[in-house]
Amino acid sequence: MSLILSKENPQLVRNAPPVAGAIHWSRQLLKRIEDPMKVFRDNKAITQLGDFGRIVKIYNRLATALVTFESLWFTQWKARIDNARNGLRATLFVHHPITNEIVVNADER
Repeated sequence: MSLILSKENPQLVRNAPPVAGAIHWSRQLLKRIEDPMKVFRDNKAITQLGDFGRIVKIYNRLATALVTFESLWFTQWKARIDNARNGLRATLFVHHPITNEIVVNADER
């Protein structure tokens, strides 16, 4: 239940940017479910249990959701790079049109 609630606002590593923090969150969750699944897969007693197929389906669904979550964050980040590049190309010092003083072109974007 907490996974579903956290996907909208994942817990971020201290001082991490939002995109890197969200990707880190999803990778850590994926690692936390992968390690036990490797142990289960190698243990024949567990793989022969009747519920093992259901567990594998749940694992696959959750792993796919986490990888998709990471991919979406990364794709959104790549789309924003062009806007950031345009901001970096802007002139840093400009003449004020009225006072004709040199001022810093501080655009919030």
